[in-house]
Amino acid sequence: MDFVANVPLIDEPLLIIEAGMLSNDLNLINEGVGLIDAVIIHAVQKHELQLWTLD
Repeated sequence: MDFVANVPLIDEPLLIIEAGMLSNDLNLINEGVGLIDAVIIHAVQKHELQLWTLD
């Protein structure tokens, strides 16, 4: 469970709205990027986090 302790908790109600606007501005849906992915991208950029992915 040490992994969970190292994951940051972001409590930001408007994050999904901001991510939706980012997705619209960058036309991410036509690139195959869904809203949940846009939320992750926006949170990582906004809070200067590191993202580890296998994609």
